[in-house]
Amino acid sequence: MPDKLLSALFASVSARTAGFNSLDIGALTQESWALHYFLMFIGGGSAGTAGGVKVGTAAILALLVIAEVRGRTDSEAFGRRFSSSAQRQAITVLVLGSALIVLGTLVILRETDLPTDQVIFEVISAFGTVGLSTGITADLPESSQLMLTLLMYAGRVGTITLAASLALGEHRMPYRYPEEHPIVG
Repeated sequence: MPDKLLSALFASVSARTAGFNSLDIGALTQESWALHYFLMFIGGGSAGTAGGVKVGTAAILALLVIAEVRGRTDSEAFGRRFSSSAQRQAITVLVLGSALIVLGTLVILRETDLPTDQVIFEVISAFGTVGLSTGITADLPESSQLMLTLLMYAGRVGTITLAASLALGEHRMPYRYPEEHPIVG
């Protein structure tokens, strides 16, 4: 039992961006892959060199959901509230990261007959710059390998660059449109 617990702990930490594996990733269950999807997509700390959407982004989004469920107008943590621009940036990073993963998955699925769950694993691992693989990367056509390379670049540089450009590029308009209250959900 202690060996299994240690292996599970190491695999979960490694899935955040380390790329080391003590277990054969290709032999894991689909449930384990699904947990890895989540960990690899989030990635590492916001100030670190890890890929993914970052822990800070996930935390802001979780606190935003909690505030919405509680009916509060502000999302807060540790006696501080998050600005609306930080919340918009987090949503933008999440949506763009998700869109890149969907696009990468569709491109590779179109070019191969590999199982969808393995392709999704490879795509999210590339986006999160994790370095883990189910063992199919070498069997992919060159165009699919290029897609994984682009996802690695986007996952490492893209989200950071996007967040920085959003933080630095905020422009105030000299006017505001009337507010609308659309039905959501």
